[in-house]
Amino acid sequence: LDSVDLGPEEKLDLLHKKIGQDELRTYITQTYQSRKISPSRLQSYLDCPRKFYFQEVEVCRIDKTTKVQLESFELGEIEHLIIREYFERKLAPDHETLVALIDLRLREYLAKRKTKIQIPSLRPIQKEILEYSINGIQILESMIAKYGFTSVNFEVPVFETLEERDYIGRMDCVLENDSSYAILDFKRGTSSIPSVRAFDRFEKVQVWFYLAHYKTSKIPIGFGLICLSDPEKSLLRDLSESEMDRSEFDRQMTDYKIFEQQLVQQMYSDRIFPANPAKNTVCDFCDLNALCSKGHL
Repeated sequence: LDSVDLGPEEKLDLLHKKIGQDELRTYITQTYQSRKISPSRLQSYLDCPRKFYFQEVEVCRIDKTTKVQLESFELGEIEHLIIREYFERKLAPDHETLVALIDLRLREYLAKRKTKIQIPSLRPIQKEILEYSINGIQILESMIAKYGFTSVNFEVPVFETLEERDYIGRMDCVLENDSSYAILDFKRGTSSIPSVRAFDRFEKVQVWFYLAHYKTSKIPIGFGLICLSDPEKSLLRDLSESEMDRSEFDRQMTDYKIFEQQLVQQMYSDRIFPANPAKNTVCDFCDLNALCSKGHL
């Protein structure tokens, strides 16, 4: 299709027309049986039931990692690691300390993954990790100062059993003081930050899932998504200054729990798992997109 003089949408339409029938439908022979429910699995099903089926029921994935470059998710993992280590080790907030830490952890990560990257190619990677990590550290430090948080915890587990199903997850960061807490999730790029409208309509469920299933006697005072590449694009909710009335928050949490319950019921009862992507971009990250009707049949 690259040689055809058509726009992106026209090329997509042409690709759809080449798929005359729902070939993948014949391979759907099971239902979702696992008792484990995580925010990533719910999000996958919400994005596209067909994509979910071949990721979680009959696993059909392509390993896209290479030995000569780092994927976006790998860069995100390193940036999360640097932010976490900065706070857990109470490191000095200076440039030299962070540069040394990044150099050490990046080389360890590359050795563990057996990834070989030329030295000149490492420089822009190191530059990004430094910039994005500083962005994340500064946002956390500003929230700690504003709310008087006394503890910063990373990779905090979530576990709750409801109706013989285990709701599990791991939160990137939880800030706490004696009476309140904030749940935060790090996102490397702006494409992972939904609009306010989409967030409130539960088109992205991760943070709502954590709020619904995190067991604590403390009250939430803030929550949201931190954009490491562009902090101005972060989506953060403040419950301390009437920016979002608490009664409105309670109503939204009730709405989310109803939404989640219905989504879970649909996920377990589904026998077709239709190709029904919520957005065209969902198909870009699906390993079977070249074989799928993408909901056009």
